Amino acid sequence: MKMKFRDFFKYYSYGIVRIFVDQIAIAIFASAVALGTAYKNMPLAIASSVFSVLFFMFMVAELTFRQGVEDKEKTDIGRFERNNLTGLYMGLLANVPNFVLALAFLILKYIPSAQNIAGVVNIIMRLICGEYMGLLAIKVGGAQLGTYPISLFVIMIPGILAAFLGYYLGVSGKIIIKPTKKDLE
Repeated sequence: MKMKFRDFFKYYSYGIVRIFVDQIAIAIFASAVALGTAYKNMPLAIASSVFSVLFFMFMVAELTFRQGVEDKEKTDIGRFERNNLTGLYMGLLANVPNFVLALAFLILKYIPSAQNIAGVVNIIMRLICGEYMGLLAIKVGGAQLGTYPISLFVIMIPGILAAFLGYYLGVSGKIIIKPTKKDLE
């Protein structure tokens, strides 16, 4: 029997919210690093942004991996139906606020009387996704990459893929973690 959306969200809500909260936490750290280096050394700002994105992806993959391991144990005893796409769904749901902001920016950018609101939405999106700040500051075609609406959609992909991959590796049992002394207590 497939899980309904309400049940899915209820069961995985901690992981979904945790992914978004981790994104905000890393964004604060990455924004501080990127702002400290952006105007002085652009390659350093890009490198710090890449490091922050990789760290965020690791945190998301680790969180969903642990959820996948927990679900694997439940599927092995028959209490749970296995779904390899659960990590993908968790990543997509965690990115709903990002998607709404990116969509709002896309729409408002092309309304002449809403340019100021589009700018505010862009700033909010850059703060929430601060780990990409150095990458979004790269100039392409005379403008920063962050001013192109498509870039705000593209930056969601690494977190979603990390959630999918982490959960898949956990639920499939391809990687086995030995229990620590703390786990055995």
